[in-house]
Amino acid sequence: MELMVVLVLMGIILSMTTLTGGDGGPARKLEEEAQRLVTLIRMAREEAILRAEDWEVVFYEDSYKFQRLKRLVGENIENKGKLILEGSDVNNRVFRKRTLSGYKLNVLSEGSIKRLGNVDESEEDEVSLARIQISPSGEITPFELNVHIELLEHYFVIIGSEFGDLTLKNSKDL
Repeated sequence: MELMVVLVLMGIILSMTTLTGGDGGPARKLEEEAQRLVTLIRMAREEAILRAEDWEVVFYEDSYKFQRLKRLVGENIENKGKLILEGSDVNNRVFRKRTLSGYKLNVLSEGSIKRLGNVDESEEDEVSLARIQISPSGEITPFELNVHIELLEHYFVIIGSEFGDLTLKNSKDL
């Protein structure tokens, strides 16, 4: 009889710790995703500096990708002598394209909200998409990025300065 009572009590205690521990819910997952993005942008900045390459992060409605940029000098009449940056996707495990299922992004850069595109857009349409450029000197396009879930009032803001400093802020702290 005492063994049954002990087993029941252990079962209750275990179920309570599972319920309270859990996975943290949507707010915790949102924070993890925002932190992952901050870490990846920092790593891309380090790669740009180490390889002396231009990089960029291109944002879509529910995803983002990293690109290495090649510096080309224009040779046709419209862009003769101008510096042109041509992007190629970085397809490795770290900098692969990331889809944010259930999350939404808003990018504010250079004083205005930038357009977020669809994955199906042509390359011509991609030119006007929200993007953060990272130079070989470590400078980045200043930006403010909101990562949120539509039904959740809680969100995270990633702020990037032109010197490459990145800050993650919780909407509860704003």
